[in-house]
Amino acid sequence: MFAVTLFSAALMSGMPAEAACFPPGVPTPTLAQVRSAELGQSARELAEALIERDLERAGGLLDADPALARTEIGDEADMLMLAVASCKPTAIELLLRSGAPADGRDAKGRPLRLALAAYDPGLAHALLSGGASPTPAEAPLEPFREAIARNSQGAVRLLLDFRADPD
Repeated sequence: MFAVTLFSAALMSGMPAEAACFPPGVPTPTLAQVRSAELGQSARELAEALIERDLERAGGLLDADPALARTEIGDEADMLMLAVASCKPTAIELLLRSGAPADGRDAKGRPLRLALAAYDPGLAHALLSGGASPTPAEAPLEPFREAIARNSQGAVRLLLDFRADPD
């Protein structure tokens, strides 16, 4: 399956309506899922701030504890994926500046794959500009597969522009 899997349940409910920068069926984290994850208070507050697109609050929490940027959420997600799901490139940049791993917690490029599924190419561009690999170590073909599955020539071009190996 080429689509990014963040959680196993139906995922779009719970995101604010203006967050619709993803096509229907693209799984993104929800506030309910964040609240059910085993997170400390500060990590929960950061996750909620990202989902609610409150970057001022998120920035304050990261200033107080930059390690929050590396927090895992559930089995397959992390704070950087929440930043991508916020539909704001500035959220991605904020997390990357605070030390979030650019290729995601497992080096499989999950944040980039989610960003490639978005309508806004600025999300993927922010990740790639911030150090994400177009061919992540643990899943080098997955970003291309995501772009091809979405029939997105622009996403393929973006990956190539950031020196992805087409072979």
